[in-house]
Amino acid sequence: MSVAGKQSNAGAAGAMVSAGAGGAIKKKKLGKIDLLSLAIGQTIGAGVITMIGPAIGLTGRSVWLAYLAAILFGAVINIPFFFLGSTLRLNGGQYSMMAALGGDLTAGMFTMAFIARMLIIGNFGKALGIYVNSLWPSIDSSLAGIVAVTLFYLFSLLGLTSISKLQNVMVIVLIAGLGILVAAGMSNLDMAVFDFRGPEFFTGGAGGFAKAMFLLTYSTTPYYFTTNYGAASKNPTRDIPWAMIMTVPFLILIYVSVAIVNAGTLPLADVAGQPLTIIARTYLNRPLFYAFMIGGPFMVILTTLNAVFSNFSIPFLKASEDGWLPRWIGKKNSRGAPWVIMLFMYAVAVLPLIMRFDIQFIVNNTLLVTYALMFFSYYAIWQLPKKFPKDWAKSSLHCPKPVFYGLLVCTMAAQCSIIIYAINELTVPVVVISIAAMAICAGYAILRKKTGKVHVNADVIGVSGATDE
Repeated sequence: MSVAGKQSNAGAAGAMVSAGAGGAIKKKKLGKIDLLSLAIGQTIGAGVITMIGPAIGLTGRSVWLAYLAAILFGAVINIPFFFLGSTLRLNGGQYSMMAALGGDLTAGMFTMAFIARMLIIGNFGKALGIYVNSLWPSIDSSLAGIVAVTLFYLFSLLGLTSISKLQNVMVIVLIAGLGILVAAGMSNLDMAVFDFRGPEFFTGGAGGFAKAMFLLTYSTTPYYFTTNYGAASKNPTRDIPWAMIMTVPFLILIYVSVAIVNAGTLPLADVAGQPLTIIARTYLNRPLFYAFMIGGPFMVILTTLNAVFSNFSIPFLKASEDGWLPRWIGKKNSRGAPWVIMLFMYAVAVLPLIMRFDIQFIVNNTLLVTYALMFFSYYAIWQLPKKFPKDWAKSSLHCPKPVFYGLLVCTMAAQCSIIIYAINELTVPVVVISIAAMAICAGYAILRKKTGKVHVNADVIGVSGATDE
């Protein structure tokens, strides 16, 4: 395996036109604000609308504190990706990470298992369809979801430059939409929401608070996918970690303020287990309610849909170039978009909607696969100082190795705690299906490697500009 690519400095990298896996941009590279918008849009999803109500049922008015804890807990889980992004430019996204740090077979297995991630795209369409149907009951929710996924698939074919420009606008609309609700709610706020000793604070005790935090953590971590934009960024080892780190205060501002309003206006019995739209219908007049629905529930899903096709396609594109998949799968259109891979992603997302399958059930059956992918990533990043010593020494987030490894141990412990929490929701069929899926992915990687068609070129560039073999 070789680690390909050389650059004299980060600025030169920003000026280059990538022909590799991340080369969905032909001219304009992504800057800090572009990456931040993509990170925010990828992270803020339907969870902020749907999960706060159930979390209130677990911990009462202290849900805003649970959300703050969840955001910080999610940042701990993402710490390894901060180090990774500040050290290496991953031209093939997370595939390049696994190829350079985890080994050939691990990279192939990781890529196949990553297909499970595609299933969540259909969930986004389903959630949007439900909101559309709630406003206009005559519109079929599945049809609305299919139309939304189709439109954003088609838009993704225009390339990452267009996606980034639209994302910048939509994130502003998203913040404004949620801001409408926050402004209306704050003027009707019951200060009991800040009474730590009040009877409606920590209603489920320490256990209920912890469960609420774990529940909310799921909506706080996806910004680590920003590492996939290495080849598309002007200065990836500087701008990608900056975008990920800056996403955290944005999440605190948005999530915590929305949670305060949700838990601090109406009686708890009215909002526990209910979506955020209950508060919106109570305090917003009709025009403002529609403005909130478009800027809030609609936009949290649309910003994710806008980012996910380009982001998730990057590892598969590089994997096809290396032979794990047939090379024709990586074909690009004139805009540099890998249209075949995106078409496959579209099919995985839209077919369950067409067939009216229970997408959430399908996603739940891949939970263990998703967790395994995170530990594969942690294993790979653990090798970073050893395999790229020159670049690690020059990383902007460089720290003593004992600190680095200690933080990774904390990260893995945090991830294990989430698995322990979630395992109560896992049934025997889920465990069996997940294990079978991982076995199939491992078997495919081994057999494909034996064919001689796989020639791994990790395609990473270190921050030092040197190439480590």
